Amino acid sequence: MHPSSVIPRPSFTVCCWLLLAVQVFARASKYSLFDPAKEMVYIEMDADEKKQGKAAVDLVGSQIGKSGASWITQAFLLGCGSIAAAMPFTGIIFAAVIITWLKATFSLHRQMQETERIRLQQQQAAAA
Repeated sequence: MHPSSVIPRPSFTVCCWLLLAVQVFARASKYSLFDPAKEMVYIEMDADEKKQGKAAVDLVGSQIGKSGASWITQAFLLGCGSIAAAMPFTGIIFAAVIITWLKATFSLHRQMQETERIRLQQQQAAAA
């Protein structure tokens, strides 16, 4: 008996539904978590700074992120010879990016709390 006949293979329809679920989850997390977090950076800026900052982040940052990830992936594929061999290295880079992103998020949170504290003190001093 051939091994492939013993192990059931998922149908094409099941694979399509799984892919659909992954895409829905990815888009939902992007629009509900990442985009609002990105927009928080612009809260304390005036209109001109917001305009320039958004242009820089949306155009330059997004393109550098996408092309940088592509270059890293291609380098690992060429250096390792296969996707399976490149995955551990890609995982390490992915983990490093996630850790850096979390540190930046917590730093931004602390800075926003400090800014809000100063703003409230100024309002209380003006009211007194």
